[in-house]
Amino acid sequence: MRFEDLSAGAAAALLSLLLLPLAPPVAAEWRVEPLYGGEVRSLAFAPEDPDLVLAGTSAGQVYRSRDGGRTWGPPGRSFPLPGWTVASLHFDENDPGRLWAGLRGVWGGGAVVRSDDFGTTWETVTRRRDGVFVLRTVRGRPGTLVLGTDSGVWIRRNVGGEWEHSSRGVPGLVEVSSLLVDSEDPLRILAGTFRRAFRSDDGGRTWRGVFDGMRLDTQLFSLQEVPGKRDTYWASTCGWVYRSEDGGLTWKRFRDGLAQRRTPGFQALSGGRLLAGTVAGIYLSDDDGQTWSLTTRNDLSIHALAHHPRRPEIVLAGTEGSGVWRSEDGGTTFRPASRGLTAPRVGALAAGPGTLRAAVVH
Repeated sequence: MRFEDLSAGAAAALLSLLLLPLAPPVAAEWRVEPLYGGEVRSLAFAPEDPDLVLAGTSAGQVYRSRDGGRTWGPPGRSFPLPGWTVASLHFDENDPGRLWAGLRGVWGGGAVVRSDDFGTTWETVTRRRDGVFVLRTVRGRPGTLVLGTDSGVWIRRNVGGEWEHSSRGVPGLVEVSSLLVDSEDPLRILAGTFRRAFRSDDGGRTWRGVFDGMRLDTQLFSLQEVPGKRDTYWASTCGWVYRSEDGGLTWKRFRDGLAQRRTPGFQALSGGRLLAGTVAGIYLSDDDGQTWSLTTRNDLSIHALAHHPRRPEIVLAGTEGSGVWRSEDGGTTFRPASRGLTAPRVGALAAGPGTLRAAVVH
């Protein structure tokens, strides 16, 4: 039946029904259901408290744990550094209550920020055009900061001083993703680039390449000292791991047992044990790197490894997608430890009868 076929009265009645105000929608009842996990890019133990740990994510979040990494929570705002990846967290060598963070912009650029209340609030120290991969302070030299950035090494030698492009003019000394300031010789600095390592013996004023034994196609993700072994360093790279026993002048590569070559994280524990965090699990060596064995699932992709010198049995791993994993036996076994760390990426949602399912990126 068409509208014009209706009688005048019926048409008027129908029109009045159509013009009735709609009933207000029933308010949806929402509640928070935390999904634990997230992409953890950086970890830092407080020097004077092995139970206090900070974790930085790729989404600009910083989480704090006061029980050695078992549980986590935001120390202040949920997103204190929006738009940034927290690439590096570092406690000041001269002021253990000060925490530094090196940031990479999601859309470019970088920044250096600091916190004097263990991550509750942050102060911007400098904004940059290039992203910051890594940040270090220098023991015995308050106010000195060393940055590894897209454009190379930058150094500020005193509080409020100018930033010096330390690596300017040095061929290949760019895209610096790792730094090592020697704990006994503050003038010795090693910088790991997208291809090889460089060394300075005068606090970054001059540099030389240390290419002996290190392959050309190697990105250096981390540089680590070995506790109690002077001049012994480890480098974890895109092409397995390397050891130097002469302060970084020459290197030897190790790969036996490492089924995955890409190794973003590394830790040399005080008891002599070595842990290599790859994109396909964590590997362990108790024979100075001669052989390695897988100690976790091989679908666990590692960004960072950390432990406190006073408690080498506690090891934390920051992962891509699955939050923090924790070991209480020096890396022999790991278990998820992300309670309170609500930073996963949800790729899809599916509704069923009385059920909502979330697909979390791992």
